[in-house]
Amino acid sequence: MSARAAARLEYYGFVNVYRYTPGKADWLAAGFPIEGEKAQQPTIGDTARNIPTCSPDERIGVVKERLDELSVCVVVDRNNVVLGLLNENAWASAADALVSDVMKLAPLTFRPDRPIPDAKEYFKKHQLNKTLVTTSDAQLIGLALRSDVDELATKTEEA
Repeated sequence: MSARAAARLEYYGFVNVYRYTPGKADWLAAGFPIEGEKAQQPTIGDTARNIPTCSPDERIGVVKERLDELSVCVVVDRNNVVLGLLNENAWASAADALVSDVMKLAPLTFRPDRPIPDAKEYFKKHQLNKTLVTTSDAQLIGLALRSDVDELATKTEEA
């Protein structure tokens, strides 16, 4: 089971939750240093920006006060594992609503080792403007914007 699924089960009170052990693919997906040809290729992890986070137990009104211009907040647990996402739709909720009641579950995420050309193609095909970047353990790395991906892709193509 994934780290995100395990974290959600633990959050809802399950006690005997197990998950897999990482391997080579997890090393790459975590964005850790690598050598060789692949090390020189830009990845979506290179575009990841910091993004506000909140707890599922917070109130929407409190979270709304600390937003940046993107009006997006990632819901994480105490281990920085992504549980959900608050986007434009969440801000119409009552100020006293719990984040856990209005968050979008299972937001789209990319691993930081995803090559820029693949990410650019995916953004275009699915008409996305942003996505989260997480480790294979579902820990938040940041937010990737389509504009940043397109810019890095253009620089790479020109080089």
